[in-house]
Amino acid sequence: MKRHVYSNDFTLQVVKEALETGNKVLVARRYELPKNLVYRWTKEYEQGHFGQTSVDQVDEVNPQKMEQETQN
Repeated sequence: MKRHVYSNDFTLQVVKEALETGNKVLVARRYELPKNLVYRWTKEYEQGHFGQTSVDQVDEVNPQKMEQETQN
């Protein structure tokens, strides 16, 4: 199984959506990601593993670009 590497922007966008919607499973389905990955990213964000970055500062990412990242 090929391991995917996701950009920091993509990861933060997913975390932002998961926190805003309160539904990590739905966000995982939207981006075709394993739900445990979205749970892990959210937990890591809340614990400060992304540094001083705030999801409030994340710009909306082009959904087509994000889809391409999940395909790679």
